[in-house]
Amino acid sequence: MNKIYWVIGQMCVGKTYYSNVLGEMMGVIPFHLDHIDQSLPLIEAYKEAIKSGLIEGFTPHRNADHLSAITEALKRKEIVYILIEPSYEQWKKNCEPVFANPTDENPPHYTEEQYDAENKRLRELKPKIIIK
Repeated sequence: MNKIYWVIGQMCVGKTYYSNVLGEMMGVIPFHLDHIDQSLPLIEAYKEAIKSGLIEGFTPHRNADHLSAITEALKRKEIVYILIEPSYEQWKKNCEPVFANPTDENPPHYTEEQYDAENKRLRELKPKIIIK
């Protein structure tokens, strides 16, 4: 598949929900980028992850190795970004259950300005679809 649909957005915005809905419509199972196969070399793991044509994840660019691997895996692919961007108030509401049960992967306690700044950065990826 030469076209990859990539559902992006900050933590707690609903990426998994929307990617599941889109996956159902497309007849594919979305791949959550946090679940790449750690037993494979990164490039191979990302190539495996994008096979369905539908991926979701805030960003795989955790570090230079991940950035290099996803860049290589996506060569010659058309990426259609779908940005999930609820209001700050909705985002805070979505985060409440996560904050109530802290883990090492909790979303940051952003101010509205920080939340908006991160969404602005994600919009620089030129999403084709923005869901508010």
